[in-house]
Amino acid sequence: MKMINDELEEIKREYAKEKISFKQRYDKQLKKTNQEINILKAQIKIQNEMIKDMYTAVIEIVPAIHQTIIAMDRVIEIVNSDNDNESIQQNYNKILQELSKTSEIVLDRTELLQKHHEKLMGVMEKQNELLVTSLVETSDTENV
Repeated sequence: MKMINDELEEIKREYAKEKISFKQRYDKQLKKTNQEINILKAQIKIQNEMIKDMYTAVIEIVPAIHQTIIAMDRVIEIVNSDNDNESIQQNYNKILQELSKTSEIVLDRTELLQKHHEKLMGVMEKQNELLVTSLVETSDTENV
């Protein structure tokens, strides 16, 4: 009976060592995973901020470009109205048509940029929510 107890004690000690070793490996892997997630989280946050800033800058600049085109259009109209030379008037009219076309394109692209910006912000919010959920789940797993 003593021999069986001794064997059981030896098995318990080996099991305890294996359990400790497994826990250490688990903790080490969990720590590494958490570090990787934190790096990924920081990277995503920085990328999201940069994308947001770039889109915001473009969206702010494009209307100014559009207003400049409209102003040039008006100036050419004024200059053209004071000119009696038909050839020059035709050139001015051609320029006015090009400016009008460019103005429409800029306005269209501005709307497209705004739509993309809104979609991108939605995707980034969802991405952040998923990351937070993942971090919470990882944290919960760590506490188990």
